[in-house]
Amino acid sequence: MSDTVEKGRLSNKSEKGETETHSTDLLLENNAPAEHVVDEWLASGDVAKLEQLVLDGRGHLLKEKTAVNAASKEFLRGLTVYQSKIDAIHKAVEDGDVRRVKSLIDRQQLALARDSYGMTPLHKALLHGQTNTVRHLLAKYPQCVNATDHFHA
Repeated sequence: MSDTVEKGRLSNKSEKGETETHSTDLLLENNAPAEHVVDEWLASGDVAKLEQLVLDGRGHLLKEKTAVNAASKEFLRGLTVYQSKIDAIHKAVEDGDVRRVKSLIDRQQLALARDSYGMTPLHKALLHGQTNTVRHLLAKYPQCVNATDHFHA
């Protein structure tokens, strides 16, 4: 399935080639912090909150941001690599590559790392019918069973 987002619409193209279009009203940033709040975290060097923002699938809110605070600067320098790792986890889950999932999720919080739609690796594994990946995630990270996506927060 491929998704495209245009202003006001989300289009899903199924494996059969059928296109479904939905309103993106629900895609608005559910519980996302306001820009000034993110700016405050950057100014104060609140790296824990910045990291949680990325883990919540909202790393895009940090794009093109700069910081004066040394801790925030360092965090922003590593952001691309960190986001790439989260993206790689989601790709490995979609592909059903359990071995790669195991090697990429080297910290518990990465088992709950969300994509831009708020989907966790478990959500993706279920969506793509990756039973072995679902089993692994539930066995190793049982806390992920209660995670909701951005639409159901």
